Amino acid sequence: MLFNSYIFIYIFLPISIFLYRIVNSLKKIEIKQYTISIISLIFYSVWSFFDLKIFVISILFNYISGISISSFKKKYLKKTIFFVSIFLNLSLLFYFKYFNFISSSLFENFTFVNVILPLGISFFTFEQISFLSDIYNKKTTIKSFSNYLFFITFFPRLIAGPIYYYREYRDSIEKASSINPTINYINIGLFFFSIGLFKKVIIADSFSILADAYFSEPFIDKNFLDHWIGTLSYTFQIYFDFSGYSEMALGLGYLFGIKLPKNFNSPYKSASIIEFWQRWHITLSNFIKEYIYFNLGGNKYGTYRKYINIILTMTIAGLWHGAGYNFIVWGLLYGVLITINHIIRDNFNINLPKILKILFTFLIVHLMWVIFRSKDLYQAFDIYKGLLNIDFIAIENIKNNLSTIFYLILVFLFCTISPNSFEFLHFNLLKNKKLYKFFGIIFGIICFLSVLKISKTDSFLYFNF
Repeated sequence: MLFNSYIFIYIFLPISIFLYRIVNSLKKIEIKQYTISIISLIFYSVWSFFDLKIFVISILFNYISGISISSFKKKYLKKTIFFVSIFLNLSLLFYFKYFNFISSSLFENFTFVNVILPLGISFFTFEQISFLSDIYNKKTTIKSFSNYLFFITFFPRLIAGPIYYYREYRDSIEKASSINPTINYINIGLFFFSIGLFKKVIIADSFSILADAYFSEPFIDKNFLDHWIGTLSYTFQIYFDFSGYSEMALGLGYLFGIKLPKNFNSPYKSASIIEFWQRWHITLSNFIKEYIYFNLGGNKYGTYRKYINIILTMTIAGLWHGAGYNFIVWGLLYGVLITINHIIRDNFNINLPKILKILFTFLIVHLMWVIFRSKDLYQAFDIYKGLLNIDFIAIENIKNNLSTIFYLILVFLFCTISPNSFEFLHFNLLKNKKLYKFFGIIFGIICFLSVLKISKTDSFLYFNF
């Protein structure tokens, strides 16, 4: 079930909110938490009953492991349970994500069972690994099974994040389960959901038509302009697709009284590659920094070791995004780029206008999306050749693509200049209550137009990871 589908907007979401309002009149918090958890499991089961079984087994296993780690007093027992649990979690993730890739790479002439990736397994596995780690390191304690189940299954962020930590949301879940969301939370929730829906169905899905056509068709007859239009279309598609999902998830969280972490903060406004990864998929960047980069040693063992750790961390992040050589190269190159960024920042005093930094960073990110989207490295190489092949561009070709070129420029300016949803909300709505009604009408129209545009339900790109 997709957020951008009629069945979700007209049936699932209203029923979920209605049931949540009913159980909120009850005194027992556990009943409220179980209600949302059951709703979330129904939401997840629509995709696949097999996926649901894997998900439920993972939840029960990790909860029992967490209870065992916190209950046993002997250190060696705690340590054994912790490391065995982490190993089994990673083994499950490794099997579903990389079995096909490794088997096809090592045994090209053999036929294997096609392993299908359960939806959201990367996200709920990461969250449960962080849960076990925090229990083991005594950063948090378990309140109840209903509280933990709510934390893992909460449907607005179940499939593609944001990644959040039990130590941070344990008490928030209790608070949200004990009171009805305020009218302010509901208004903010509807604001974010409507903006996110608009970004997905109006902007991202329009770019997906151009991007899918470009990457699926042969490049023989394409010229310089065709290559740039095709690749830029994907650069903006993934931006608005993920931005749209992140804001819809955030809005849904508000409707149920949960303030989810910000996961997207205008990354195309970044003036460096380091800043880009501080703005793009923020919770994933924080997770890999805390649980991979720091565990590799971080910057504790000198400058050169720090650079090696950065490259290793980003290579692992690339491999997490997909099982393929292009994802490995994508992550490795980002590790190198971030390292170069650190070297320049720490050793050279280069003062360039911010606009030039933003343009240069955007160009690098755009070129990196080529590797990410290509079916393999051979296709990526062909695209790079096309992007650099400045041949004669016929005036007729420019005229035929004039509206598309104008649209790309307009969207680029929107991404790099205009305030994002968080800034707009903070500076315009929260500080000026008189604007509530006016912008309520505007965003109501935006939401209405977005719903009309739902002719087909395109999945969100990060559902594949």
